[in-house]
Amino acid sequence: MEKELTTLSSKGQLVIPKPFRQKLSLKPGDFIGLMMVEDLIVLKKVEMPEEKTVRRLKKLPAKEFTFEELLYPEKKRK
Repeated sequence: MEKELTTLSSKGQLVIPKPFRQKLSLKPGDFIGLMMVEDLIVLKKVEMPEEKTVRRLKKLPAKEFTFEELLYPEKKRK
């Protein structure tokens, strides 16, 4: 398990350390899914469809994700 310490800015922004960004191929504009489980925050890179679809999705009400959907997006919801 890789560990790193980071800080929260006055605007609530969190810096993801470079080794983590590199390992996950994260770049500016990528989507990150967040889930809170008690006092644990889980972050996961989320692959999104093309830009036109993303613009439409941003206009929709926020969708809540289950922990399983966040970790295993390929599984279909019943």
